[in-house]
Amino acid sequence: MLKGIWKLLCVIFLSFMVVGCAATTQKEEQATANVNWPFYKVEKNGNHLYILGTVHIGEKGMYPFPSKIKEAMKSSKYLVTEIDMNNVMSRENQEQLLNARKLGDNKKLDSLLSPEAKTHLNEVVQDYGIPYESLQDYRPWHVSVSLSLADLEESGFDTTLGVDNQLVQLGKELNLENKSLESIAMQLEFLQKAFPDEDADRIIKELPKKEAAKEQFIKLMEAYKKGDVQKEFKKQSNEKIDEYLVKERNTMWVPQLEAFIISGDVHFIAVGAGHLEGENGVLTLLKKKGYTITK
Repeated sequence: MLKGIWKLLCVIFLSFMVVGCAATTQKEEQATANVNWPFYKVEKNGNHLYILGTVHIGEKGMYPFPSKIKEAMKSSKYLVTEIDMNNVMSRENQEQLLNARKLGDNKKLDSLLSPEAKTHLNEVVQDYGIPYESLQDYRPWHVSVSLSLADLEESGFDTTLGVDNQLVQLGKELNLENKSLESIAMQLEFLQKAFPDEDADRIIKELPKKEAAKEQFIKLMEAYKKGDVQKEFKKQSNEKIDEYLVKERNTMWVPQLEAFIISGDVHFIAVGAGHLEGENGVLTLLKKKGYTITK
């Protein structure tokens, strides 16, 4: 069953939707939240890299990062993220995002929906105080993510405090060079495959109302802090998500990660936590290739 698209994307995707200009929190003396960080060292033949599973939202109490993560960053030459986080707001990338999230060809969202889905969408947008007609030009995945992020701050979370955003900020302070595993265009292509327009009725029917979305954000963050993201991901995933957002992308990333290790330069990798574990997880794929994984 597919529930809470935004919830899944927060741990495996969504970098281009939530990137912000993060103010550093690393100068605080001590974190107040207890986080079981999904942080690993991957090594083979005397070379290694570090990998941290991220979530694209966060809260102030999670920071500063623990010393083991900061020391790993200091020893690294490169910070590698899913996409180029420093170039998300470029005109070219923003145009790609705008075009991808719109239905196009004068198509309207209502044309993809059953009467029941239209009724549900109307109830949800009223709860958020958003005009129904303002969503008609957009694909269902964009509607789902936009509504769910609308009142994020009310839940006590902030996208600028997302783990990946904070790593980028720390990387700047440490003068790390930046690399990325894929382009925004590639991410958008995978997203459309995983959440095609023909699934619009189901996607819209499962949109949470404001209070339910708030509760789900809280559950997501608690799962991340406890180290239970993979368990939550399995509850929400389906065949298309597994294939297009996890398996295909992880398979594409692994040769890049191997090349980073072989280079001898230390790379610090930051990808959505949902990519790390499981049958098709990055760590599993690397372990099968003879790499040693330590947490």
